[in-house]
Amino acid sequence: MSRYHKHLLAACIVLLSFNINGQGLQTIDEITTTSGDIWLGTITEITDDGYYIIETVSGLELKLHKSAVANVYQDFVGNSRTKKPYSFKEKGFYQTVELSLLASFNAGGLSATYSAGHRFSRWIGVGGGIGYTGFDMGWALNVIPVFVEARGFLTKTKVSPYYAVRVGYGIALTNDANSITEAKGGYLFNPQVGVRFGGGNDVSFYMGIGLHYQKATYTTSFRFNEQVNVEKYLFKRVEYKFGITF
Repeated sequence: MSRYHKHLLAACIVLLSFNINGQGLQTIDEITTTSGDIWLGTITEITDDGYYIIETVSGLELKLHKSAVANVYQDFVGNSRTKKPYSFKEKGFYQTVELSLLASFNAGGLSATYSAGHRFSRWIGVGGGIGYTGFDMGWALNVIPVFVEARGFLTKTKVSPYYAVRVGYGIALTNDANSITEAKGGYLFNPQVGVRFGGGNDVSFYMGIGLHYQKATYTTSFRFNEQVNVEKYLFKRVEYKFGITF
């Protein structure tokens, strides 16, 4: 494309922008780089040697080579379709609230947990938490998990893969309704992977899948025949996770 045609194209874009502004709307460019950075502003020029000249919304002038640009998206300010820029808090205090479905070949269960910690970077955050887990749908075999965790996010985008690993101890609970008179807990191991959504908001949602290992021992005492059963468990469950992080 010759310089004349480029200037003609730029003039057409300016005229279109004026026409839209006359209707109460203003165009804005969203430029995503190959490294995952997102810039908002207006592309004012494309140079002969392949550089984008961008005036950002903050008033800075940015120069990016086309090889460093992954995507250019144009939208209208004030339009309901305008996308929020990436603003996920990569460092600092974080919290999660999580609900999980536990599944195996012969049993199912539910788990709810809360955790909090500190993100050192997008890649790694460390914290701890507590929850409540039932390993069967009858709520007879219950545990309070206490754990430490490490979690991180793989890309600097609003939709990002994530990982998390939890290690800790499950406090097994007695259950008079099911004649469980004694309970002893054991170790907990819970790795998971999934996808986080909503990195342009203060609150992000995530969905994941993991493996849940929990050791526990339950003693059942039957009063009518004075029989006592001691059962040792190593629960192995596939876990489907739904949570929020903020």
